[in-house]
Amino acid sequence: MAATAAKLAIGGYEFQIVEEGHGQPVLFVHGSVSDHRTWQPQVGAFAARFRAVAYSRRYHWPNAPIADGADYAMREHVEDLEAVIGALGLAPVNLVGHSYGGFLCLRLACHRPDLVGSLALAEPPVVTLLASNPPRLWEIFGLFATRPRTAAALLKFGARGLGPATAAFRAGDVEEGLQIFGTAVLGREAFRSLSDAACGKCGPT
Repeated sequence: MAATAAKLAIGGYEFQIVEEGHGQPVLFVHGSVSDHRTWQPQVGAFAARFRAVAYSRRYHWPNAPIADGADYAMREHVEDLEAVIGALGLAPVNLVGHSYGGFLCLRLACHRPDLVGSLALAEPPVVTLLASNPPRLWEIFGLFATRPRTAAALLKFGARGLGPATAAFRAGDVEEGLQIFGTAVLGREAFRSLSDAACGKCGPT
């Protein structure tokens, strides 16, 4: 049976939802540069035994895009995740999150553990659990004293990845920002090897 797609209205905003299967619920939460289509293979596979659900987070295709000057705030996305679970009656839900979506799942589990049955997180960017964004000087010194390898990796990622990528995004050069960020996260060769199909999940194509 193919997955069914629907719109879910929460607080005046519409979220695209896809769902397939029956049983214990599993909710898939995508990262920053993707949408619910990221989880298409997993939704189909899990549907044989579970109620598999994926949704496009706020401002991600095909939902309404972010307005000029609006804030892409983590708190709002965590609240959205909580609302989706409640609206679909999924609690206690098995959460599967990738990247930024994984961090949202973790934050929700800390805030509302009663809603979460289990967590499976892939590469959640939990840097802000160790330091501010951007990190303060005393935080870096503290990390070097207690976790020197973590501190060195954090500085390297900020200098070569997050900082330049943020500057590119603010300048309106989305393609350059994605290339810098993707290279910093995956490495140059791995990023270059990404297929057009994988990159195409970033937008409506």
